[in-house]
Amino acid sequence: MSTSNPFSQLNLSTDEQRVCALLLKQRQCTSVELISNAKISHPAAIIDAINQQLIASQSTWCILCSATRSVGRQSAAPVGYYRLLKKII
Repeated sequence: MSTSNPFSQLNLSTDEQRVCALLLKQRQCTSVELISNAKISHPAAIIDAINQQLIASQSTWCILCSATRSVGRQSAAPVGYYRLLKKII
C-alpha cells in the first residue's frame, strides 16, 4: 500500500509534524515510542488533533488508536497503540 504523505496538506504544529514523520516511517507505534522518539508529552491529544485535521480535509487516511493496560504492578499507566491506516470506503 502506498503511503504518499497523507499529512502534506495539513497545517501541523512542530509536535504534530514529528508524530507524523514517525508514523510515516514506521506505520505504527506506541505512546512510549512517541514520547521518547518524537519528544512529545501528550500523544493522545496530538493524535486526536491530527485526526481532526484529517477528517476536516476529507482525507482517506486516519490514525487508529487503541490502548491496553499493563497486567503487572510495574505500570498502571495505559500504553496507547497508534497505526496509520487508509480508510476503505
